[in-house]
Amino acid sequence: MQALLHHAGERHVSHREPKSVGDWLRLCGIDLSENELPWPLDKLDQLPNLRACPEETYNQCVALHIFRSGATARLPSFEMLVPTLDIGSCSDAWLLEKRIKLKEDQFADFKVYLLEDKISKIRLLNVPVKKKMVAQSLQNRHRTVVHNKVSELYGVKNEHLIEVHALTANICPLGTATDIHHDSDPHISTACGRSDAGRDQPMKLWIIWRASDCRLLPTCYSDTASALEMLGPCGFLVQFQGESLMLPANTPHAALSLSPHILYGQTFHVEGRARDPTTFELELSAGAKPSDAIDTVLTCYEEGLQDPDPRTRAIYVDHIVCTMSMERVAMRKASK
Repeated sequence: MQALLHHAGERHVSHREPKSVGDWLRLCGIDLSENELPWPLDKLDQLPNLRACPEETYNQCVALHIFRSGATARLPSFEMLVPTLDIGSCSDAWLLEKRIKLKEDQFADFKVYLLEDKISKIRLLNVPVKKKMVAQSLQNRHRTVVHNKVSELYGVKNEHLIEVHALTANICPLGTATDIHHDSDPHISTACGRSDAGRDQPMKLWIIWRASDCRLLPTCYSDTASALEMLGPCGFLVQFQGESLMLPANTPHAALSLSPHILYGQTFHVEGRARDPTTFELELSAGAKPSDAIDTVLTCYEEGLQDPDPRTRAIYVDHIVCTMSMERVAMRKASK
């Protein structure tokens, strides 16, 4: 048995803290309807706080992990990073759930809005971090934090076993959200708000499902309201200023900004250790080409069935049995 969330214990839930998602939203001055988010508050308020009561699960390869490291404390704050952004590297821009292409004047206005704390419904994802944005020494520190934490969580010791990918940044204005989706690679993401943000300043609300529920995700991809009805149990987690979250691959999740912040993230790959499994239909739902989707699924199967942990191999066998018929249907549709 494994907890869905494992945390290092540096931060404990206070009796004075908000108890529900709705309480957190009210504390941060966020109205879902004003932000054009059709997330049902009554359903959100029923979710357990994963930090206070981590859920037990038999069928997840790797647990979530939230922690704090002093080595990430000097990452540039929100107002330090925003002026360094250039339109060339900010091509992954979103207005609500629609991907958009920003023009020069729109981009300049967007940066002013961020710095002046004006409301913006635009967010930027997967911005490559350059040396002019974050000094190489600080990038190296974050890489080291990721490497060491992954080594600890995955139980690997040799440095060559862990490949840490390049640092990226998500620019997340207050109240902006990303609907339910999955990430094919595991990642560690550190939340950094404004320079005057205190340690207990809430940065991001995560709604997180079990990784085993990813096989049902194609029925409600990018539809958080439907996912709260159709998928299995889930919970919420509030990430605070300076905290880092390790999110396993293929874990369904949605996220909402409780304060303006930068989410510095690095994906990674651990040789010889399996990610949680995915499905062909899930990869297609995320927009992958059929050939890429097949490669991703087969790579996951190979890793999972060869993992040294018998529990992980059993998870993969169960997953294959449960998804075999759905995979055949999805492949037939894709071939046509």
